[in-house]
Amino acid sequence: MRTFRLSRVSPNFSVEQYLCGMSSKLLSPSQVGKIVNRDRKTVCDWIKKYQLPATALPSGQYLIREDEFEAWLKKRSLKTQLSA
Repeated sequence: MRTFRLSRVSPNFSVEQYLCGMSSKLLSPSQVGKIVNRDRKTVCDWIKKYQLPATALPSGQYLIREDEFEAWLKKRSLKTQLSA
């Protein structure tokens, strides 16, 4: 597995500017894991292996848009706490 790191990130960098235009709620892999009763590492594997839509920040962390996550769940027919 390759790991990419940015050698220089602007000191003025902000997540809000990086993700501007996204109107949906943003979820961390931990939050997604709680919804589907899975570990954070499992969610990160889904991002890498099963094409769960996510945005990678320069720090290497992932953020998942709630609406894209729900669409991905419906496509894969996974049961969640949201569907209860």
